[in-house]
Amino acid sequence: MGAALGLILVGREIPIGGSRLAILFGGGSYLDDWNDGFALLDTTIDIPLSRRWSWSNSLVLRYQTDTVIKQNPNLSSVFSSRFTFKFAP
Repeated sequence: MGAALGLILVGREIPIGGSRLAILFGGGSYLDDWNDGFALLDTTIDIPLSRRWSWSNSLVLRYQTDTVIKQNPNLSSVFSSRFTFKFAP
């Protein structure tokens, strides 16, 4: 445990045609060990299919400079896809 310095940049609802792109980028490091850092990239694109239905795809990438557990790689990724229904008119 120690003090850390972090930076987060957020881009919300960037229009691409009829779709919307949301981006979150973050990074940081511990102040007492600049070699122990991390970076995070979280992107989501929402594609409208109709007035109430949309299709969302997300990709999260996380990089950690120090290996915490040998079985856990420094770079991890998660992809998810989902359909969303809006109840509001």
